Amino acid sequence: MRFPLVLALFSLTAAHAAAQDALKIVDDGKTTAVVVVDPKAGKWEKQAATDIVKYVELMSGAKLALADTDAAIAALKADAPQIVVGSAALKADTTLQAALDKVAKKEPTLRADAIALRRTGNRVLLAGTNDDSHYYAAAELLRRWGCRWYLPTDIGEVVPEAK
Repeated sequence: MRFPLVLALFSLTAAHAAAQDALKIVDDGKTTAVVVVDPKAGKWEKQAATDIVKYVELMSGAKLALADTDAAIAALKADAPQIVVGSAALKADTTLQAALDKVAKKEPTLRADAIALRRTGNRVLLAGTNDDSHYYAAAELLRRWGCRWYLPTDIGEVVPEAK
């Protein structure tokens, strides 16, 4: 049995106790959703966006559009569902940085890795405190959707099927 891939994240804002309406990323193998990443993104931030596109396609058969240039970002339709990754998410919601600062380790030995996942309207914002953490945020979203990685090959990958 196939189910629509539906995202129902809790907002980290004042209304965090109440769930928002479900945001459909894929419905019956079709999508209008877009993954947005800053054109000047680092290696892992770009990989995060690419992996979201890859695994949603593996799960549902629908390939999300990737907006990774200034022109593509400017041409986005306001009503289309968006998964905004990394520094683009931090630009889209300025309160996200404060949320990251709140959960990051205060005096880290090496660095403070922290992630934030937030749903605001038709956008899902995924961000971290650094380039690696942006990837960790994307991996956490995919984990919440059922993806698992047990070995570093296709054989160790578990990707649920959803339409």
